[in-house]
Amino acid sequence: MGRLIVFLLIVPLLFSSCEENETPETLFSEGRYKEAISLSNSILMDGLDESALYYKAASCFSLSLNGEAEEAAALYLLVYNEGEFRNQVKYIIFLTGSDADAIAAGEELMASGELSHRSMVRLCFLYAYNDMDIEFSRLYKKIRGELSEIENAFLLIAEGEDLSLIFMAFDKILESGSELDAELLEAAADLFADNGKYDLFSSYIASRGIAFTPVI
Repeated sequence: MGRLIVFLLIVPLLFSSCEENETPETLFSEGRYKEAISLSNSILMDGLDESALYYKAASCFSLSLNGEAEEAAALYLLVYNEGEFRNQVKYIIFLTGSDADAIAAGEELMASGELSHRSMVRLCFLYAYNDMDIEFSRLYKKIRGELSEIENAFLLIAEGEDLSLIFMAFDKILESGSELDAELLEAAADLFADNGKYDLFSSYIASRGIAFTPVI
C-alpha cells in the first residue's frame, strides 16, 4: 500500500516536469504548432523573448497564418535585428510580406547566398509585377539557365515586355513533348488581350492546333 501511494505521488510530478521542460522550440520541432504559438504567447506576456518570438512566427507560418507570422517576424527584426534567427525571419518576411518588404528581404538573402533557385524565381516574379525592369533583367539573366521551360514562360508573361519571346517559350515547351496547360494559356491570353493583340495570340494557338477557350 505504501508503494502505491509513493507511485501515485511521483507520477504527477513526472508529468509536471515533462510539461515544464516543453519549450516553443521543442513543440515546433514536434509539429505542435498551435501549442508552440500558445506557449510563445504566454512567454511573451511576461516580456520579449527572442526564441519565443521566432518560434511564434515560424509556427504561424507553418499553419499558413501569414498575417500573424509577418507581424511576429517584423517585431523580431525590430527588436533582434542581429539575432540568431535573423535569416529565418527574413525568409518568412520574403514569403508573407508586402511586395516592397518581400523584395527587400529577398535581395538581402540573395546577397548572402541564402536564396534557393525557387526563391529566386519568386523574386524575379516580384520584380516583374512591380515593373522593376532593370532588376528583373539582371536576375533573369542570372537564373535563365536553371529555369524550366514552363518557369521561363511564366516569367516572360509576368514581365510582358517582348510578346514574341512568349511564343518562342511556348514552342520550346511543345517541342519537349509537353503541353501548354490551361493556367499558362490563360495568363498569356490575358496579357495579349491587355495589349490589344489577342488576335495574334489566337492565331498562334490555332496554328499549333491547341484547343483553348478563354475564361470570360
